Amino acid sequence: MSSEKPTVQPLYQSDSAALILLSKPNILWLTWQKKAPSAIIQEVYEQLFRHMQHLQVKHILIDIRQRGRATDADETWMMQEFAPRLMQQFKEGIYLAYLLGAQHYQELKEESPNGTMESLSHLLSLHYFREEQSALAWLGAKNQPVIL
Repeated sequence: MSSEKPTVQPLYQSDSAALILLSKPNILWLTWQKKAPSAIIQEVYEQLFRHMQHLQVKHILIDIRQRGRATDADETWMMQEFAPRLMQQFKEGIYLAYLLGAQHYQELKEESPNGTMESLSHLLSLHYFREEQSALAWLGAKNQPVIL
């Protein structure tokens, strides 16, 4: 395993969110800095999508601790518009790690039919975390080449 420290490259900045690229392993890190209306949420996720395409990065850390839970309309947009575009573009192997605040994390855990905080498929895998190091470790493990 490489002992090189990751480099940080800023890619996008607004009043509501910031997007950086962590190299080694390549992870896009989207940090929400405050609540945002639907138009801004969609604009920021469009920036994320463009950078994923341009950089061919499929390992994403999304920190929504400051933004909080999305509205029902925003969740619907994510599931009906954004996620299908990701899967159409990349076909498989997309990993999204979400950083949640304590209350949001607990609410999702209670809503989960089996209490798991992970949804896995070969197309798109989601995992929810409370702290950065666990999320980065999960994404890093998913970003390792498979040796057959």
